[in-house]
Amino acid sequence: MKKILLFFLALALAAYGQQTSVAVLPSDGTALGNDELEILTNKMREAALKVLPTNAFVLLKQDVVVKRLGGMENYIKECKESTCIVDLGKKAQVDYVAQANVRKLGNKLRITVELYSVRTGGLIGILNDEAEDINGLLAIINENVPALFEKIPEYMQIKEAERRKLAEEQARIEALEAERRKQAEKQARIEALEAEKREQVRLKELEAERLKQAKEQARIEALEAERRKQAEKLEKARIKELEAERHKQAKEQATIGYSWEWEKKLDRAKEQAMIGYEYLYKMPFGVRWSWGWFYNTLNFRWTDFKEWSLDGNSDDGPNFYLSNPNRIFKDWGNEYRHSGGYTDDAFEWIVGYIWRPFYWLGVFGGSGFRHTREYRRYDIYGGYSSNLSYKDTKWVSANELRHDFKYELGLEFVVYEKYAAYISVRNFIGYSGNGYIGIGGYTGGGIGFVF
Repeated sequence: MKKILLFFLALALAAYGQQTSVAVLPSDGTALGNDELEILTNKMREAALKVLPTNAFVLLKQDVVVKRLGGMENYIKECKESTCIVDLGKKAQVDYVAQANVRKLGNKLRITVELYSVRTGGLIGILNDEAEDINGLLAIINENVPALFEKIPEYMQIKEAERRKLAEEQARIEALEAERRKQAEKQARIEALEAEKREQVRLKELEAERLKQAKEQARIEALEAERRKQAEKLEKARIKELEAERHKQAKEQATIGYSWEWEKKLDRAKEQAMIGYEYLYKMPFGVRWSWGWFYNTLNFRWTDFKEWSLDGNSDDGPNFYLSNPNRIFKDWGNEYRHSGGYTDDAFEWIVGYIWRPFYWLGVFGGSGFRHTREYRRYDIYGGYSSNLSYKDTKWVSANELRHDFKYELGLEFVVYEKYAAYISVRNFIGYSGNGYIGIGGYTGGGIGFVF
């Protein structure tokens, strides 16, 4: 509030001609000629005029400054003899005074701009910078000096008052908008209550009319009961038929609406994307993704030697082709005897098609291949050939990579159009050990998210 009062005080002073006065003294320095110094002085005045509002500040012209310092000769004398900018400001009878000073520093020109309060003698702001030539000095003044004049306290008070005034105006507008919304909500509630009241009146009128008709119908039926029993029976039968027809039409209408909603969901399901986790028999690491009718799965399996609960290191035995697992191999006096254990590293990749008879159900099928690297378990015996003893058990790589064809069929269930669950069975029909076609395979399943 205090700053707002200062703002209006500044406006009132401006109205009576009591503005804050600022003087830009001629630029000083032997590094430049008189014409170049005059150009710098004019550029300083332009920088001041960019930021200082004319209704609160007055930038004294050079002839006014000259006049207040006692004429041109005395002006030049004062400017040369005075070593303090504040003293010149007091003699010029201004509130604030600024001056630029240019000196030669090596191969560069160094400019110093100072702004003082004449009343307090305090330094309000200072600028130091370097340039190659007069154009560089002008660019420095044009870019940085306006911010120097913005530090004048009266200017800062005016800007703060303007900001507070704008903030209060914005708050007032927001309050009016809130009140308008409140009134609109109140009017909407009143209109809703009026509409509800009118609807209740209409329902009461309809109910009264229905009761009136029912009574009239009952009276007519009672009067005609004895005389027209057969007609009454026919009328009751006709009423039943009409009621059945009405129920039939209502049911058909509901069926049409349900079918349209069902069809719309099915169209969305045909374009949906899904990604999720899939667990396959002995392949616990799998991912499944789909887009529309297309889907893809990738499942992995890493060797798990704990399956046979045996110790030993993997793949550190002799690396040879084990075409006959029952064959005994010898290596450095040790014998490797196959102990019947098998395991492998493998992954399966399936690509397929999804058919969606319902938006919540998908029937899918696809094919791909399984990549397998087999390991076999061997017991190691050492010692003399006549008295061999057990030493260790090791898993030996069979150096055999297989690529087997795989296929699958399965079902995908969508819940709330956001979540998916699916089950599948792979290679459920194939050749059994005796050469005949059998039924078997292995299953998998998982969950995912629908997008």
